[in-house]
Amino acid sequence: MRPNALDIANLAEGIEGFGESQRQAVESLVFRTVLHLLKLRCHPDQSARRGWQKEVDGFRDQLDVLFRDNPSLRAHRAAIAGET
Repeated sequence: MRPNALDIANLAEGIEGFGESQRQAVESLVFRTVLHLLKLRCHPDQSARRGWQKEVDGFRDQLDVLFRDNPSLRAHRAAIAGET
């Protein structure tokens, strides 16, 4: 192998690992969003509502960034949400 040659197999593995990491981040954010939405709807302690809503808004913002930066994840978002 030449000194400046690309290690295609290693590069492909790195890209695949990055994609899996991003997918796991989406799964986590979807789970936390749903959990906080359930708290907002069902929990008797109404004093925590503002904090939960703020967190839901933040999770949604993070999801928007992940989907913007990883368009292939957007195409699979229903499947990802169904696995959480």
